Amino acid sequence: EEDAYVPFLRNRRVPLEERPLEPAAPRVLAQAKALLVARRELLDKAVRAFVAHVRAYGEHELKYVFEAKKLNLGALATFYCLLKMPRLKELSGPDRARHLARFVGGRGAAEAREDEEPADVDAIAYSDPAKEARRKAALEAKQGKREAAAEAPKVRDKAAERERRRLKRKAARNAKADAKFHAAKGGGAGGGAGGLDDDDLEELARDARLLKRHKKGLVSDRDLERGLGVADSDGSERESD
Repeated sequence: EEDAYVPFLRNRRVPLEERPLEPAAPRVLAQAKALLVARRELLDKAVRAFVAHVRAYGEHELKYVFEAKKLNLGALATFYCLLKMPRLKELSGPDRARHLARFVGGRGAAEAREDEEPADVDAIAYSDPAKEARRKAALEAKQGKREAAAEAPKVRDKAAERERRRLKRKAARNAKADAKFHAAKGGGAGGGAGGLDDDDLEELARDARLLKRHKKGLVSDRDLERGLGVADSDGSERESD
């Protein structure tokens, strides 16, 4: 579609001269890419130039000539010798695969071999030591955030499991207390008040004393559960209610 721009310029008497494609273009791109791998300053400039190109193309007034949706960003990024694709909103749509299919990044030639390893972009350094030190510090901080984010779900899962076990133990304590209360109030065969024998009454009294001591902070949750007979069999460490 850009060919329509040629007669547009000629109508405005802009002098044009057609030139054939240089056969050495792939070699020149490989040399340019080698410079970017050696100096991060040049890599940053190439990225900024690529982003400016994409923005200018999309904002051009002659939209019937420069159709942004038909611009292949992968081929354009290869032309700018980029080592990886920058993050652009234009790459988030359904045409992402089409763009990336034309991108040859991180390799030493415009037409990369399958067995050629891509360059490590993070390893490319600035020539200014102070600027490089700041970049490395920012990179380490970013990596630390990634690792912390990866560990966050595990921490949340452990906390949820501890809370589930705590609620389960609390429900067991309440159920046992309710059962003893109703047994004490109900009638039935056997000696003692409410159909309870002396051993049952003694157990009720002991549990009541234990609950009072727990409310005063004299007995831990773990000792309370053991005294009531609802402690977990694995004996694992528990949090307080």
